[in-house]
Amino acid sequence: MAFGLSVGTGGGGDFLPIVKFDARAGRWSRVDREQGGDGMWVSTPVDITNGFSAAVDFANAEIGWMKFVNGVDKVLVPIGEPLPAQPSADHRQGFSLTALLSADCGGDLRELSGTSKAMCSAFDALDDQVRAAPEFKAGSIPIVACPSTTPVVTNTPQGTTTNYSPVLEITGWISREQFDGDQVAAPAPATAAAVSPPPPPAGNTAAAQF
Repeated sequence: MAFGLSVGTGGGGDFLPIVKFDARAGRWSRVDREQGGDGMWVSTPVDITNGFSAAVDFANAEIGWMKFVNGVDKVLVPIGEPLPAQPSADHRQGFSLTALLSADCGGDLRELSGTSKAMCSAFDALDDQVRAAPEFKAGSIPIVACPSTTPVVTNTPQGTTTNYSPVLEITGWISREQFDGDQVAAPAPATAAAVSPPPPPAGNTAAAQF
């Protein structure tokens, strides 16, 4: 369990728009922000559940405490460092990652974070898989898809609740330079019209979205 979170229960840097997974509905969305003529910012959720795909930077993952009551407060440290003390009873353990959405999902950098047990457990398991891969050790960034979800039923004194855990798959890899936007993937070489090429591997298809 690489995150080291007890999921039963701020980091610094420039502000990024967010992409989020709603464990109660099992849906992915990006949150777009626009400034109106009055100077006020408006947040608009855009559902990207179908075909969700993003390159996720596990190498710079952060863990810690997050509060979404009366504002947002995050106390995060790089993965591998000791978890800081819980700032308040309203703070819950969670993680934060930077994700580059595929072109079909928006194509920009987003903050991906979560505190729900269903989401933390899924990303914790994926983190172990990513760090064991030779591509990760060579400095590449995994492309992550979510083809489905798994219902998680919990019995409480107030009744039964159902949340959804994302089923996460690595579908390909991109370079650190692509993730940071320093280079564009080279186009595939032309193929003679008389020859029908085989379909590209899934990883190549995924990488073409970045």
